[in-house]
Amino acid sequence: MRVTILPLDKSQLLAEVEDILRTMPSREDFDKRTEESIGWVGRAAAALTRWDFTRTPTINATVDDINKALDMVRNVNGRAKLTSLLHQARADLRMEIGPLSVVIDKGQVFDYFDELRKVIEPARTDLFFVDPYLDAEFVSHYLPHVAGGTTVRLLGGPKRMPDALASRRSVRKTIWAADRGALFDRNSRPLPFR
Repeated sequence: MRVTILPLDKSQLLAEVEDILRTMPSREDFDKRTEESIGWVGRAAAALTRWDFTRTPTINATVDDINKALDMVRNVNGRAKLTSLLHQARADLRMEIGPLSVVIDKGQVFDYFDELRKVIEPARTDLFFVDPYLDAEFVSHYLPHVAGGTTVRLLGGPKRMPDALASRRSVRKTIWAADRGALFDRNSRPLPFR
């Protein structure tokens, strides 16, 4: 039997590894063998196999250690090994992909907005924009690039946000605005800022 691993874009794999690390279940969930923890281990093993197929025997042995119900030492060691492999994959992918940020020269507005569009289009879960200059133009130019079902949160200057909200009827008015260390909700009531 021939095994074929389909290619996966390295930036997609990096995003998957980072999400796996971010959503790691608690130790109690692992101890109770919850569906969440079992699914997480399978997802982590799949991503690690995609990252480096030659490590499959190590990954499988680590998963076996995690699944040993009666041997808590192997279980804990297996979780630590799997987490370590995930961190190693993340670091390796970051070095391979290159910089995670872009520097745009002054006056290169098109380049700035093109790079921003490249971040917006592949998002499938959440987008969070923090910019004191968010306005209706930003909303009308970039929200059409957002995939359906993606949650968008805008954090912008209090003077420009009402215009941005007015331009989109589907935007809920639970968007916050920030200015000089204070947060204001839609009723202009100051909220503590930490």
